[in-house]
Amino acid sequence: MNWVSSNHLQKEIVDLSRSQSYLLGQIQAFPQDLQLNLALKEINHQLAEKNSDWSGWIIQRAKAKWMSNGEDDLKFLYSRINIRHNSNLIKSITTSEGEFTDAAAINTAIVNHFKKIYNTTLPSNSSIWTAPVHLKVPSNLIPQLISPISVDEIKFVVFSSPNCSAPGPDGYTFEFYKSSWNTNGTQLCQAVSAFFSTGTMPNHAKATAIALIPKRPHAQDIADYRPISLCNTFYKIIAKILANRLRDVMPFIIHPSQTGFILDRVISDNTLLAVELLKDFNSSHKNQFFCAKNDIHKAFDTISRSFLRNRMIAKGFPNVFVCWIMGCISEVHFSILINGALEGYFNSTSGLRQGCPLSPYLFCIVMDSLSSCFEEATSQNSFQGMKAGDLSISHLLYADDLLVFAKATLDNAHCLNYILEKFACISGLQVNSTKSRFLLSKHGVDAENLCNILNIPISDVPVKYLGIPIFHKRLKICDFQPLLDRISGCLEGWKARSLTIAGRLQYLKYTINNILAYWVRGTVIPKTCAKTIKKLCSRFLFYGDIHKRGLHMISWKDTCKPYNNGGLGIHSIDSLFYGFGCNVIWRFFNCNSLLNNWWKATYGSFWNFGNSKCSIYWKALCDVAKSLQHSLNFKIITTSHLSFYWDPWCLGMSVAERLKQANWDFPIPNAKLEVSNFINSNNWNLPPNLPAPLANIIKTVTICSTTQECFWTKPAKPSFRNFVKQFYVEFEEVP
Repeated sequence: MNWVSSNHLQKEIVDLSRSQSYLLGQIQAFPQDLQLNLALKEINHQLAEKNSDWSGWIIQRAKAKWMSNGEDDLKFLYSRINIRHNSNLIKSITTSEGEFTDAAAINTAIVNHFKKIYNTTLPSNSSIWTAPVHLKVPSNLIPQLISPISVDEIKFVVFSSPNCSAPGPDGYTFEFYKSSWNTNGTQLCQAVSAFFSTGTMPNHAKATAIALIPKRPHAQDIADYRPISLCNTFYKIIAKILANRLRDVMPFIIHPSQTGFILDRVISDNTLLAVELLKDFNSSHKNQFFCAKNDIHKAFDTISRSFLRNRMIAKGFPNVFVCWIMGCISEVHFSILINGALEGYFNSTSGLRQGCPLSPYLFCIVMDSLSSCFEEATSQNSFQGMKAGDLSISHLLYADDLLVFAKATLDNAHCLNYILEKFACISGLQVNSTKSRFLLSKHGVDAENLCNILNIPISDVPVKYLGIPIFHKRLKICDFQPLLDRISGCLEGWKARSLTIAGRLQYLKYTINNILAYWVRGTVIPKTCAKTIKKLCSRFLFYGDIHKRGLHMISWKDTCKPYNNGGLGIHSIDSLFYGFGCNVIWRFFNCNSLLNNWWKATYGSFWNFGNSKCSIYWKALCDVAKSLQHSLNFKIITTSHLSFYWDPWCLGMSVAERLKQANWDFPIPNAKLEVSNFINSNNWNLPPNLPAPLANIIKTVTICSTTQECFWTKPAKPSFRNFVKQFYVEFEEVP
């Protein structure tokens, strides 16, 4: 629908509303008139349809789920539409060929730029190198990858997808296929099944429109735009079927250092682990370390498809499944969406599409080869990472964000360069040195030589990793200025002027809280910064102006309480941290991740309060764990990884707590000993010098046959909502 037809729709709604009012007046005078009642019923039906069309148009134009999450605030929605339209309008562009301002020249320059990127060729010597393979597809999971496609599987993909997702070049959305399922469902299933029978798809079905999304306001350079692929819905159905099958296999074939797009791996793990590793930079005077943050240039767009194919075969994917994948990503033709019109139509020989359901998983398979290169170098002692006990970590990956940790030696720097050059040669992914940085511990030497070898500059200030500042020194208040700037930018300007107080409340809940939640997951927000954020949010809510000062009749602390405690349901920073802290603790006992393994090797337990060399985040988690102890129920199994002395598994208390309570003099030999160290053949094998009363208590603890160690008292599988509810459990409820 365009602007002209939308104006026509508005006029129809106004005319129908007038007719409705006239009929209601007539029915008041003649309530028994059958014709008037039938006419009113028909008018109501037409008006409901027109209003539904109008709401759908508004949602699509605004690209904001405001109608489902907020009030019907048309001033806000129209402002959002205008802002999006102006920010996406390209009036001039700068590429490697120069600067262009004429419309035809802009179109030609952009098409030529992406035609070059999506047809990147590998170096001539790429065939002499191969990447090692460490994790292959388990044989028991192969049948589910290649099982026949069923109608139910196709129908599930269609009806579980959002109605208003951006359509591809053919213009059809999932809403079309849903509404016409009874008519076209059989033909759609036959077309999808034909692909899985032949492994081929018509080029027009794979044709893709590239939408250029500006990364920053007033984007000028072509590098300031992110190319997002708009695929045809028919293609998305096939790609989602393959992605759903691939999703269950990914955790078994991708290195643990990769967290992006993998089931049960979360982005905050990488941020927290990076902070923990950097904390250890200055703890040793004997060893010096460096952390290299490498940015990969045009990561999705320049991947070699032949390398991906060979990599999937090497990792044990069935040939049929590889054929299906290559049928989806090969011979893809692109057009560029520039100022509302499609320009160009060219083939591609490299790259994955950002917007294709398959791309995140396929990209992880490519990046796993880089992890395998680091794994091989570490096992051969040619590259030395950081260690805690038996655990060694050399790198962290989230999509194309790479962090490398190693001892600050020239040999390690040369080895890192060799690995990155080898990976670039075989995959087509090059490191962008202009956006890369490295950190060096305060005891580090040869800083100049390391800079020359790595070809990236050293940073004396915190670097941004996954949007969070990280550094080997304590973060300052000024390091959180990007957070304050972003919140201030969101709260001031046209948004505040366009919203009522109800709209501002929704905006705080669904926008500001999401920003805070991401930062809370990865760092501890200082009290001074939190105080400033509270001030900005309270002024925005009550006055609609973050610069206006005045007396609030209700404190912000009371405003942020849940509804049943007398508040407006906004999450405070403290409740957000408590909720995510509970989630981290829950995952610590129920998920096997690199972060949890590092914490267990370094600290052992959340209830070991005597550890003075812990990080700020760990110390805050220990406070959460202390208040959470009564809500956790531990079961002992033969392979239990619980801390024998510190975790509260012994009838609700820890062994250390019982020793202290009874004043028993028993030195703890190793605080990191696990419960499994004292179990032999499903029986307790306790230390002989353990006090007899305590030994008798421990022997009453049953050794179970379950696989899960930690349970929540109620419910069995808690959610973030349950965790936040736990935070307010001691607050008084109000009617």
